[in-house]
Amino acid sequence: MTVDAADPALTDDTVVVPRRGRHAALSETDRMDDTVVVGTGRPRPSPTAVPPDSVPVAPPPPAPLRLRLADGAIVPVDGPVVLGRAPRAPRVPAGPEPRLVALPSPLRELSGSHAELRPAGRSVLVTDLRSTNGTVVTVPGAAPRTLAAGESAVVPPGSLVDLGEGNLLALLPAEEAAG
Repeated sequence: MTVDAADPALTDDTVVVPRRGRHAALSETDRMDDTVVVGTGRPRPSPTAVPPDSVPVAPPPPAPLRLRLADGAIVPVDGPVVLGRAPRAPRVPAGPEPRLVALPSPLRELSGSHAELRPAGRSVLVTDLRSTNGTVVTVPGAAPRTLAAGESAVVPPGSLVDLGEGNLLALLPAEEAAG
């Protein structure tokens, strides 16, 4: 069998096979190293020939989770959020610019940039930014857990994040926050 590699009707599929096996009977001219060109016998459809109703539509992204601060303010967690006494963006950016949320700290027990929250699917990744006094996360039904300096934890909606000095933050489900 001779395959004309220039024929677009025959080059729409490529099959990689080992030198032994089903295609071992092919001559060296039919075999191009370990790649065998196998056509379906029908030409490729043009991109305009695809009916519009057959184009897959990506599902809409989930609504962002929200963070309720101790004073009742709501902050969307639709990207990175850095919380602290005087939060700053990282010196070396890695991704989108974070939302900076300053929290009250009359005793200066909160670090300047204390913790970061990032969306992680239907949960949030909480990272202690090497704070002085730590970050405590409480997942529903579990005991509070203090994150070590630099440690991260994925927490679901309903979780609490305690940064200290009365800054107890609640992670709200998207549908609850919208109302």
